[in-house]
Amino acid sequence: MCQVKIYGIQSNLSEYRDELSDVIHGCVVEGFDYPVEKRMHRFFALAPEDFRFPADRSDNYTIVEI
Repeated sequence: MCQVKIYGIQSNLSEYRDELSDVIHGCVVEGFDYPVEKRMHRFFALAPEDFRFPADRSDNYTIVEI
């Protein structure tokens, strides 16, 4: 089973959650020849003070673990 974890700042992640899920799932299906009906995504929406990332990145910085 392919499980995907997505971490990001809450306000940004909420805005793009569905679109991001669709893009990631499409890549997993195509790249790994994975069944379309087997989508398993978990979103970790964090408060800005709880998410540390490099200073040269924007607030849209997102981590995807597969």
